[in-house]
Amino acid sequence: HQRSDRDCYVKVDPKLERHSFLSKVNAIDSSFPYDLYSAMHYRRSDYITHAHEGEADAVYMGRYDDTLSALDVVKLEYRYCGAKHYCDRPNKYCPDRDKNGCPIKS
Repeated sequence: HQRSDRDCYVKVDPKLERHSFLSKVNAIDSSFPYDLYSAMHYRRSDYITHAHEGEADAVYMGRYDDTLSALDVVKLEYRYCGAKHYCDRPNKYCPDRDKNGCPIKS
């Protein structure tokens, strides 16, 4: 995954971080909650060594059935269909962020 705040959620194998396909991209909209189950996320066995504390339930990262996650659908609707941003909808997970872009735990 290439979000600029990726390292707040997962640890990438340091030996592979230098590869361009794992580079973080600041232009990617990271105002949505981080989605470990996104169709765009690498699988746990690919390049990610583990999910950070609080994400321990993420036994499977990415998709294994070639479907979109619920948040993938929300992002596509926002980007291409004019739907409201996730954080403008009633939900429980749009946290404030620290100076590094990581969510502030309450």
